[in-house]
Amino acid sequence: MSATYPLPEPPSLDDLISRAAAHERLVVTRHGKPVMAVVPLHDLEDLEAMDRADIALCESILARGDEPIPHDQVVAMLGLDDDETV
Repeated sequence: MSATYPLPEPPSLDDLISRAAAHERLVVTRHGKPVMAVVPLHDLEDLEAMDRADIALCESILARGDEPIPHDQVVAMLGLDDDETV
């Protein structure tokens, strides 16, 4: 679960660091919209490891020489909106 802190008066940087070090995920908002997240380093390392694994998988698929599937077709196949994709 994430704690949410609105701008312009979020907790001090020291408080954010202490909370992240205690394994808390934090979201800072501006005008009610999330603009920044502070996460524990372990979470970031996990995300980066997943990114590397995804890239390796994509590279191995591309190396097979299969025809790429266009982004919009994948989005449609998964039933997603463009707003839900990065």
